[in-house]
This record gives sequence, C-alpha cells and structure tokens, in this order.
Amino acid sequence: MMRVAKNSAVLFAAIGFTMYWLLAIVVPVDLLREIFNSLSFGVAVMVLITWAPAAARAFTAKDREGGEWQLVIAIFLAFAVVTFQRMYVIFLD
Repeated sequence: MMRVAKNSAVLFAAIGFTMYWLLAIVVPVDLLREIFNSLSFGVAVMVLITWAPAAARAFTAKDREGGEWQLVIAIFLAFAVVTFQRMYVIFLD
C-alpha cells in the first residue's frame, strides 16, 4: 500500500486547487461558483460541528491561564462567519 504523505491536508489542498483551475477552463463561471459555494458551505458546517464541543468547553472554562482557549474560539467563530456568509450567498442571493 502506498503511503500518501506526512501532511495529507496540504496534498489534498494542492490537488483541490489544481482541479479548480482545470475545471475553470471547461465549466462556465456561474456553475463553477455555485459548485464551490456549496462545497465551502459543507466544509464550514463540518468544521463547526467538529469544533463545537471544544468551543463550548472553551467558553465555559473556569481556568483561563493560557491563551489556547482563544484559538479554539477564534477558529469556531471564523467558520461560523463563513457558514452564515455562505448561507446568505446560497439562499438569499
């Protein structure tokens, strides 16, 4: 079995960016925009679901000596903004 890479997220991001530009040559711009709006909405929702328990613990933590709780809340809030912005674009625009 072939080992993919030590950091598969970077590999998949590079493949995704390459596929986007290859698709942009063939697919009309409006259709490509709709596809990637839906994909980014799905990814943002998955990140929100994944980070929700950690964000809830960070919001309710009693001992806030370090700053790592701010990172968790910042990631959660950034993807909440992306999710609501994508919802606006998909449903109301």
